[in-house]
Amino acid sequence: MIGLWRRIATGAGLIAISLIATSCGTTNVGIARSVNPVPKIGVVLSLTGVDAPIGIAQRMAIELAQHQFAHIAGARFQPIFIDEASGPAGVADLLAKGVSAIIGPTHSSFATAIYSEVDIAQTPMIGISLSVPGLTAFRPLLWRVSIASDRTIPPAVTAAARATGATTAYIVYTSNNLFTVAENEIFAYSLAQDAVNVIGSSSFLSGQTNLSAIIANIKAAAPGLICVAAESTDAPRILQLLRANGLDQAVVGGDGFNSSAILDHPGPAANNVYVGGAWDSVDPSPMSRAFVSDFRRAYGSTPDSFAAQAYAGIQVLLDAIRIGGPTRAGIQTGLGKINRVPTVLGPFSFDISRDAVYAPVINKIENGHFVRISK
Repeated sequence: MIGLWRRIATGAGLIAISLIATSCGTTNVGIARSVNPVPKIGVVLSLTGVDAPIGIAQRMAIELAQHQFAHIAGARFQPIFIDEASGPAGVADLLAKGVSAIIGPTHSSFATAIYSEVDIAQTPMIGISLSVPGLTAFRPLLWRVSIASDRTIPPAVTAAARATGATTAYIVYTSNNLFTVAENEIFAYSLAQDAVNVIGSSSFLSGQTNLSAIIANIKAAAPGLICVAAESTDAPRILQLLRANGLDQAVVGGDGFNSSAILDHPGPAANNVYVGGAWDSVDPSPMSRAFVSDFRRAYGSTPDSFAAQAYAGIQVLLDAIRIGGPTRAGIQTGLGKINRVPTVLGPFSFDISRDAVYAPVINKIENGHFVRISK
């Protein structure tokens, strides 16, 4: 018996196949029961506003999966996309349309805001970019495919501290976002664990343009490391400001630094940046290489970690449907039985708290590329 998501490299790209291979080649027998209707899946993403680049990348990956699996009985699904800007009322309307599950949302803060709607409807929700630690606690319908930042930031801090020999650090963070506030606390804890003394910290609002006081404070403190917890749209600008003011120290970034924007916009300013995440486009696995190739062929750009987690979210969802069926209750049951299903993130399982079980990736940015340090 072969694995549910075994890869076949063909000219058509990434293909999901089912559980039987014949002597004539690979046969699609169906991931779920072929008599089941095509399930409607609600997808809640940040499609406008400051984090639209993340939400759009996630939507592209989900639409790629929909296209690739459309010809496979049991793997078909109908995504219904809404913007986080529609608020909890938008999610309530989505649930009223009879969706079998929710993929998303993009932001941890929005996940907490809509959970009561999800709970009332008893609809499983698969988080694909939620990074705040402890988010799944007391939320039995929330399953997290993404890795929490308390698993990605500590090894990135350790890698930077060992590489540079730094003994001091300065933390900069966005104060009006749940996940960056949490990352500030994780940075402080991680630095202490590595015997790196935090000699200063500053906060700012996402989108704030005048950061001259913060830059002056960092220059005066002269830290060995600069740790930045910022949204994906703020991170490139922070890097450019640091480098333009002669602050060439190693930077350790939070989850916002996993967006492709960090490679596209700052240019050389992104060099000497350390970041931990769920995935990178240089992952050597055959499934990951095929995903990168297919994404580039479809969209003319390289997928980032957020796109890969969205794609993996669909892979996990479809395996849950295979196990339990396409109803809300069936998917919830199936998610509880996920065990090392092959995904673009690697073999995937959930732990007892419904958090993802797979190794984070630690990268250093050099010359516009992620260079893997460890996984």
